Amino acid sequence: MVNQTGQIIGPAVAGGIIELAGIGPTLMVNGGLYLSGIVFLSLIRGLPPRSAAREATLLEDLRAGLQCIRSTPILYTVIGMTVAFAFFAVSYRHVMPACTKEVLEIGAGGTGLLLLAAGLGSLLGNLILASLGDFRQKARLLMVSVLLLSVVLTMFAWSPWFWASWIILLFVGATSFGFFTPLATTLIQLNVPSELRGRVLSVFQLAPAVHYLGALPLAVAADVISWPVAITGGAALSLFVALWLGLWRPVLRHMEE
Repeated sequence: MVNQTGQIIGPAVAGGIIELAGIGPTLMVNGGLYLSGIVFLSLIRGLPPRSAAREATLLEDLRAGLQCIRSTPILYTVIGMTVAFAFFAVSYRHVMPACTKEVLEIGAGGTGLLLLAAGLGSLLGNLILASLGDFRQKARLLMVSVLLLSVVLTMFAWSPWFWASWIILLFVGATSFGFFTPLATTLIQLNVPSELRGRVLSVFQLAPAVHYLGALPLAVAADVISWPVAITGGAALSLFVALWLGLWRPVLRHMEE
């Protein structure tokens, strides 16, 4: 929820600064805020002493994490769905300025407001998910969130009106970072031995990095065809991988929760 709050405030403020002062000053403000993180880290006190850890190399730890993922169907199913989700669907965030300029004909300020809507939707999704408490159908809700994300992302791709797009992005945020991401993280944590949890989660955290990799083919496809078709295609591919891993293969359907 803290992360989603940053996604609400950051894009809107950045868009406003770009409109008023340009990109250079905006990047300087952004860099200054990163430096503030160092200040907060320096204030941390009273950490408990670390227990003696066994001697292991980075490659050995990585190999242990990958072996655990390989031998546990629920883990490689959820991680595979997350990689596809990040590469094909959520990469739209990194090409939003170009997309909104060509489709909606708006500038940095309007794009910041659209990203604010996605962040607000993510926060609302987190709150709804937290209000459900400890429920059993986590895998089913994970699949439903991918399906709904594909639908609303396609609606956003073809929307020619700013405020309609703003409302649609609320649902895009809710179904993606509001529901899918925390559900995927929870399913992994519940199905990993405690001694391997850190190593498996470190592999899982590589998946969000493909957001940036997915932006390139998405932009190329938009340049060759159009933005609506490119974003729709990405949503469809994300859904296809989720259906293949989550439904056509029996892992999630037969999972004991």
